[in-house]
Amino acid sequence: MKQQAALPPGSPRDKGRPRAVWNVFKQFGSAVVGLLIIAYIGLQLALNVGDFVEVENAMQAYAEAQTDVTAYIFRDEEPVYASAGGACAYLAADGEKVARGQDVAAVYSQAGDASTQERIRELNEKIELLEQSQGFTSAGSTELTRLDASISDGILDVIRSLEAGDPAAALRGDTELLVLMNRRRSLYLPAGSFEAQIERYEEEIRSLEASLGGRGSFVQAPFGGYFYDSADGYEGIFTPDALEDLTIDGFLALTESEPAPHDGAVGRISPESRWYIAFTMDKRQAAALTEGKSSNASYTVSFPYANDLRIEFTHYKTVTRTDSDVAVLVLTTNELPAGFAFARSQPAKLLTETYTGIRIPVAALRVVDGKTGVYTLDGNVVHFKETKVLYEDEGMYICEMPMLDGRPTGLKGQLSLYDAVVVSGRNLYEGKILN
Repeated sequence: MKQQAALPPGSPRDKGRPRAVWNVFKQFGSAVVGLLIIAYIGLQLALNVGDFVEVENAMQAYAEAQTDVTAYIFRDEEPVYASAGGACAYLAADGEKVARGQDVAAVYSQAGDASTQERIRELNEKIELLEQSQGFTSAGSTELTRLDASISDGILDVIRSLEAGDPAAALRGDTELLVLMNRRRSLYLPAGSFEAQIERYEEEIRSLEASLGGRGSFVQAPFGGYFYDSADGYEGIFTPDALEDLTIDGFLALTESEPAPHDGAVGRISPESRWYIAFTMDKRQAAALTEGKSSNASYTVSFPYANDLRIEFTHYKTVTRTDSDVAVLVLTTNELPAGFAFARSQPAKLLTETYTGIRIPVAALRVVDGKTGVYTLDGNVVHFKETKVLYEDEGMYICEMPMLDGRPTGLKGQLSLYDAVVVSGRNLYEGKILN
């Protein structure tokens, strides 16, 4: 094999060797320097990683603890029957207070006649609304200002009722608001506009009544009371008298009982506003709810099937048995919300406790030297502040809020409103100064 001749020193090809070696050394040196820089940065991060913290301001919060129950309604009520079958048209609104002998429904052999009667009832309601809206033909600036203020207040009342979960109050407010707005509108309408509309409604009613020809069979209220356009056959079973000597077994038997026949019933009527709900719950919890409270203590119950309508009840009785962990709690009220369906059995939520305090994330709570609390940040200084958890819900704690003369206050060493609470961080301790 032919060997390549060695290059003489100083030849052109030999001159490139030192430069190639230098380039390799340069690349190696750069890599080493880069590694050293990375190592330094890593060291600094390792030394200072505990200084990176996440904070959240401690804010006031409100929470409710609720117990799900199945509420059974007890009332003094009787079915109202029609003398003949057919299509029914109601002349009294659901929940309306009626007098003895008042027509509450009309039964017709023709479904069309029932629809006609319903239309007559609607027109009468419109006439009543327009009559309430009359009497505001002119107004000075002062009266107009008052009227506008009343309308604004009415709108806010409806909004508040809806936000509070009280649609019945919202409906009542809606009717009052409509009257006020009609009065406001009447200032810009020709004189006698409402009277003319009332006359048109009355003329339509006369025409509809003539078409009926008196063919309907009218149903009267057997006594004065509150009328409802449904009956379930339990009117003689779930009565206030059944609550007097109620036992746990007796209550369970009532819940499994069959309704009495109620064919031909067009509704039911209750002579008084008082009604009751009864439900089972843990005996210890029932005792805790009533212990130390007066007989007129208030209990809030919401009804999911009624748009979470809230009704205030008072305690009537608690039924227990020594060999049972179950109790029957009976509550009563005189409140009759408009539009509330008195279904015999329905789900309900009993408000058992309310909590007002300071809200913090669950991750912020720590136990240090046997004390429960949180780390807070005052400037760049870490402090440990004790607190007491009142309630937990959906990843948040509601903690005790220091009070003074009924107002939130800050106490040394205690979690207070608006503290910068450390949610996450490492190597924290009292007095640590963060970089």
